Amino acid sequence: MSHIQTQTNCIENIPLPSWCPAFSDKKIDSKTNEELFCICKKPDSGELMVGCDGCYDWYHFKCVHIPEKFQHLIFKYYCPYCQAGITKASKNKSHNLNDKNFSTALCTQWKRKCRLPNCYEPCLEKSKYCSKQHGMLFMQTVMDKTTTNEEIVTAMTSRKTVSEFQNFGEDGFIKRDISKDIDITLYNELISNDNLLKDLNAIINDTQLKLPDLNQKLAKLQSYIDWINQVRLYLQSSDNETVNTVDPQQASTSQINTKKRKNNKRSGSKNSKHKKSTNICGYCQECIENGTTLSVEDFSNKYKTVMENNANSTEPQTLIDGICIKPRCIRHQDWVSMEFDRYNYQIESLEHNIERTKLLIDTRKECLNIQFFEQLKQKQLEQKVI
Repeated sequence: MSHIQTQTNCIENIPLPSWCPAFSDKKIDSKTNEELFCICKKPDSGELMVGCDGCYDWYHFKCVHIPEKFQHLIFKYYCPYCQAGITKASKNKSHNLNDKNFSTALCTQWKRKCRLPNCYEPCLEKSKYCSKQHGMLFMQTVMDKTTTNEEIVTAMTSRKTVSEFQNFGEDGFIKRDISKDIDITLYNELISNDNLLKDLNAIINDTQLKLPDLNQKLAKLQSYIDWINQVRLYLQSSDNETVNTVDPQQASTSQINTKKRKNNKRSGSKNSKHKKSTNICGYCQECIENGTTLSVEDFSNKYKTVMENNANSTEPQTLIDGICIKPRCIRHQDWVSMEFDRYNYQIESLEHNIERTKLLIDTRKECLNIQFFEQLKQKQLEQKVI
């Protein structure tokens, strides 16, 4: 079972809930000049918030009617406006029924909850529980409610070796592939032409074809992150070179300033704190998915030009070719880990689906094998009577 569960199949836009006010694109309070968030259009007061993956705005849990205990279960959140198709971001999403991603395009996605009733933590990888302790606690609760069958327990504990215990209850003939040479007519009728078995094999083949594409997207994400890190290093090294460049006509002044800089660095002066950071945010959805054609040097040159223009501008530029250049970006905070999680969860989900489908195939084969031998036996009995 997948670790991600969608809230609903959003084939059509969902109407705004009765508790949600009409959409407003107001971002700044004209009186206080503070940034506004959420459907309540209030500044950040430290209250727990969730970021929308559609419009990238932030919403208070209380305002959007999400219990705070669910905070660790949210994998991908879409606000009421995006789900209703009101925001610009939501209008760019595909609503084509032939699009394989249409059913989750505008739906909040949740991580699987721990099976223990009162626990609201996400499951561990390849587990139904958030921890081994909760798994043991759940099974203990089940055992306490179950009447033990003494015969079964005696049969299980009578196994002398680990191998015997593992194979307990396993009948070999129903798990092995049947040779069609035994009875080709019966084999074709029951096994070769079984529609359910065909469908399950088609599902597993289709799912396996999606894995390389996701791994390729993950590789592109890693490549873009490497590029961003190279840009940051380049900008930092450029700043250091600028600081160390000495004008021959101001050599004495430069030496004095150098001493001041060293003293400031030792004492942790305010001037060093106010130095502009070149640790840019780097978020860009298009670049994450497709990479960038800009070289590190070309981007760095554009960045320097933008910074020079921003110094004399009341509305500073925050994007270069769609790449966020804010040094402390709240909107895209932790985007690297979130994007990695997104792809890893999708890969993990496909792998779980493959395992589950293989189990269904094995179960179906066992059923067909039993039917095959039952009908074969009946057929032989009828031939003897004749």
